[in-house]
Amino acid sequence: MRDCLHQALRHQRQIVFLTGEPGLGKTALVDAFLQQATADVPDMRVAHGQCIEGYGGKEAYYPMLEALGQLCRGAGGEAIVQTLAVHAPTWLVQFPALVTREHRDTLQRELLGATRERMLREIAELLETLTAGRPLLLVFEDLQWVDHATVDLLAALARRRTPAQLLLIATYRPLDLAFWEHPLKSLTQELLVHQLCHEIALEPLSEADVAAYLVAVSSGARLPEGLAGLLHRHSEGNPLFMRATLDHLTQQGLLSREPDRWRLQVSLAAIEIEVPESLRQAIEAQIERLRPEEQRALEVASVTGAVFAAGICAAAADLETNDFEDVCDTLARRQSLVRAVDMQQCPDGSVCQRYAFVHALYREVCYWRQAPGRRARLHRRIGERLEALGVAQLRDVAPELAHHFEAGADGARAVQYLRLAADMAGRRYAHREAAAILQHALDVLRTLPEAERAVSEIEILEQLAAMYVGLFDMRAIDTYEALAARAAHAGFLDVEVRALFGLAWPLARISAQRCLDVVERVLRLSAAQGDPLLRARTRMRCLFLRVWAGGWNPQDVDECGQALAEIRQADDRRVLAPHLLDYSVLQWWSSASRDAYRNTVESLTILREGGAENPYLSTAYWQSEIILPWGLLLLGEWGEALHEVRTRITMLEKNGDDRRAQAMRLYLAWVHLHAMDFPGVLVICASIFPALGDPAVTSGLRICRVLAGMAETALGHHTRAQEHLVTVREEMERQRVLRDWYWRMPLEAALTDLWLAQGDLAVSTMICSIAIIASYTVQRTYGLVCPSW
Repeated sequence: MRDCLHQALRHQRQIVFLTGEPGLGKTALVDAFLQQATADVPDMRVAHGQCIEGYGGKEAYYPMLEALGQLCRGAGGEAIVQTLAVHAPTWLVQFPALVTREHRDTLQRELLGATRERMLREIAELLETLTAGRPLLLVFEDLQWVDHATVDLLAALARRRTPAQLLLIATYRPLDLAFWEHPLKSLTQELLVHQLCHEIALEPLSEADVAAYLVAVSSGARLPEGLAGLLHRHSEGNPLFMRATLDHLTQQGLLSREPDRWRLQVSLAAIEIEVPESLRQAIEAQIERLRPEEQRALEVASVTGAVFAAGICAAAADLETNDFEDVCDTLARRQSLVRAVDMQQCPDGSVCQRYAFVHALYREVCYWRQAPGRRARLHRRIGERLEALGVAQLRDVAPELAHHFEAGADGARAVQYLRLAADMAGRRYAHREAAAILQHALDVLRTLPEAERAVSEIEILEQLAAMYVGLFDMRAIDTYEALAARAAHAGFLDVEVRALFGLAWPLARISAQRCLDVVERVLRLSAAQGDPLLRARTRMRCLFLRVWAGGWNPQDVDECGQALAEIRQADDRRVLAPHLLDYSVLQWWSSASRDAYRNTVESLTILREGGAENPYLSTAYWQSEIILPWGLLLLGEWGEALHEVRTRITMLEKNGDDRRAQAMRLYLAWVHLHAMDFPGVLVICASIFPALGDPAVTSGLRICRVLAGMAETALGHHTRAQEHLVTVREEMERQRVLRDWYWRMPLEAALTDLWLAQGDLAVSTMICSIAIIASYTVQRTYGLVCPSW
């Protein structure tokens, strides 16, 4: 590790994985290295992050956030907070206490549309900035319990080639990674293959090492013949087991240490019988020798976690906080089982001491030696204590609360906090973790009686489905179907209608007919909705989607206008905004361009005003961002349309939202086509073809092919043009998807141009094609365009 530190000091970032089974001394080695490194490099910053068994895996970026918190609270913390604000606002917003309310509002606007990719990029840039002048040593411990988001972070840091005085040391137990598909396992293998990290695997001590240790701890005292061999044989070279066994023998009076030697009080054969058969037995024997109040305190602490606060544990142990601290201080002074860590301010303002188990195995033994019923009761008591202390900040401890109430067999409260934990993961743009937490919440719900779980199950399914839609994840289809079935079974008509309408949108991406079938089903159900406003909203949504997926229908457009008038009467701008936006699309298609533009801008303004903290994932908000430049193009404001498109692409790239950025580039290609920059169209299309290969973007792929085919025709590349255009036509005839009807006429016009050009009869026929596109909505307004399907 010293070599890695020297490399890091030369601005060559280094990542070291320190591996070994429990008790081999990973933490001790790291501590010794830190002591030496900070002595050699006094100005080096050091920060720790600890992955926690149980609830830790539910909290995205937990070790990184813990390390950042230490840096912000330490010497020079104000400067680090300022650096966070400039280089990593997605991370600063995770520390509400460091941000004023006014700054928080500004951050929320700045972070509109942020993604996981942006968060990873910003933390990498932050660390590079922080290490430009001073080296930084990060320690992440116990990565066998790491969350997926932190694995992504490690991958991002390892693969960046920008200089940084950064050394990251991460410890984990390899055996715990072998039993399931742990993401860290594949990452470390890949990084090692590409020489992007180092791995140090700790090996058990040899018999000679054991002998050397015995001599060292006794100031060079002589060893009885065979003692080192006995300890090595029973401990199998595990340092922790060796020390526990040695402590056991001395406390039992079987072995003593005198000034000049170790003395056996009985024969080696007798000691052989007394030696515990396993490390756990040795720790168990050590615990049994403690006083009852010490045992009780350790048992409660083990339920709390590897690190525990006296203020949380004392009540569960039936002790006053001061008495609990006294017990732990006594244990810490004897260097037995626990050690003092730091002072902690509880949510109620009180201050108490925090402690940690000297080794995770001590905590595990203390935990599992208790009867299951006692463990469950303690989990519930600790959860209730956390609730009582943190009423205003429950979101911050939601993963911990969920863990305690689930282990305490209180499924209802566990689900409550799992949902809060999922919300927190979403705020960190860790949507994969959020979805996994919600799926786990559904599993917990199934342990409850039917009458207790219906409402929560429906709410979670709806939350999960909306998340999948925002992420273009086709699992939204199965989730919405499950939600609709569950709502129907429970008799919740309005929820069933919402679920089916939600289902229709992702279906439209893969099958227009399936989408239309669901729309008709929703329209039939909506007639029974009791609230007139809900009926109007449902009817307008369905009619709009029927046009969007099925084709132009003047009657549907008229009925949409009537429904919008009913919605306006509710006088609720936030309710009106998405429907006003839908209607503006119909107005664009009807060539009511000025009215359409005004309604689009009004809707976008309302959506930006507030409400949801991140409306960007809202379908309506994203739709408005697309429609505005499209409308400007139809108005003939090509320069303004180009500016709007480029502005949005820049914003999306900043946020790391590649999928939506690629979709916006389709509009950029469209503007270039109107400007007859045909080579430019092909360059843009070529750049986005690779990103349009999954079912969630089938419509985008077809649009891209139409644009590329038209540009190839204009340039005389007839073979390539035919490949694009004929492919799209065949796909449309085989399976209609969203917006196919709208692009069918430009497609047919382009094919006509192509065939004319191949017969040497076309002169500048692309001008005619572009004119057809520009006048398409006008023709349709007067009934001249009647899609055949």
